[in-house]
Amino acid sequence: KERKKEKKTILLIQKGEKTLLIRRPDSGLLGGLWALPMAEGHLSPAQVILKCEEFMGKNLSIKGELRPLGKAVHIFTHLEWHMEGWQIVYPEEGFGEKKEEAVEERKEMGETFEMADAKKGPIRVWANREELEKKYSIPRAYHAYLLGKMGK
Repeated sequence: KERKKEKKTILLIQKGEKTLLIRRPDSGLLGGLWALPMAEGHLSPAQVILKCEEFMGKNLSIKGELRPLGKAVHIFTHLEWHMEGWQIVYPEEGFGEKKEEAVEERKEMGETFEMADAKKGPIRVWANREELEKKYSIPRAYHAYLLGKMGK
């Protein structure tokens, strides 16, 4: 039987030296594991920016630097992910145009916070390189976009 093929867009969203991770919902493929944010289908650059803003919690008054990371395929036993990756790098500081907005936006993008979900998560965290290597176990499906891409 031929495996089902699914198109995915993988987002390597970074703020300074940290990378955004999302805890996947408990049920389903890779349930409960930490992962890079992902969208169904292959997105245009404009759609990627909108999706990044969605994952980060609000429309940002700063702009990130967007770079394509190329294509990759990950094969599971019953399906294939045909992925396109994008890196978007936001500056560590400078969120918001006014000081009060900057404080609010940084607070909203804090180290750990929950996203709305029907059950209990997912939870998103900003992880530095050491945490990505030692604290969070990232499924192999994402390694093409994670390993060696940080800080470049």
